[in-house]
Amino acid sequence: MHQAFVGEDPNVVLNKADILKAYELEPDRYVVLRSSEVAALRARASTNLEIAQFVGLSEIDRNYFDASYYVASDHGGEKAYALFYRALVETGCVAVGELVMRGSEYAVCIRPGSRGLVLHTLFFASEVRVEEEAPADLGMVNEKELELAKMLVDAQKGTFDATKLKDKFRERVLEVIESRATVPGRDAGPQRAAAPVVDIMDALRRSLDATRKPPQTEKAGQSEKKKDKRRAK
Repeated sequence: MHQAFVGEDPNVVLNKADILKAYELEPDRYVVLRSSEVAALRARASTNLEIAQFVGLSEIDRNYFDASYYVASDHGGEKAYALFYRALVETGCVAVGELVMRGSEYAVCIRPGSRGLVLHTLFFASEVRVEEEAPADLGMVNEKELELAKMLVDAQKGTFDATKLKDKFRERVLEVIESRATVPGRDAGPQRAAAPVVDIMDALRRSLDATRKPPQTEKAGQSEKKKDKRRAK
């Protein structure tokens, strides 16, 4: 495959030197930046973290969180690492600052994890557009539906357990790989059909009924125990 750049005339292929980066000030008015100028503006690589402030983790809107990384100390910095970790744990604060990685500048947050420090890159304020959230039409909410929804939330409320979140796509891919490893040429299963539209009241009631019923595994285990007792007699 060959990639080519063209301009207004699709029959004229442009060279890389003919392509410039520009910022549009207004229609048909641009400020042109050459690649060398952009490269000169990039921050130089650095391992230094510049801390701007310490804040409570709950004060940072979750819309600002991007990627997460585990932080480790360099050789000889173990004591400083442990001191910083313990200070954050006991004060209940996180560090907010700036860091240069791979030639780019990032806003970051460092918080204490269960055993060590965790770094989160943050979106800048200009990148978070809260006004683009799709607004909910609260006028469509029925009080009976709301009560059922709240009962469902209360029935399934609990502590966060990440093991309950399964990467189902990865599991399906591994199943296909395993099946093809044992049966060459076998195709993947049929595509899943689109989910049907259901009545919200009926869906909420069925969800509530499901949360109130004891798990089937427990019933099965109880019946097996009863069978074992009968056999023992």
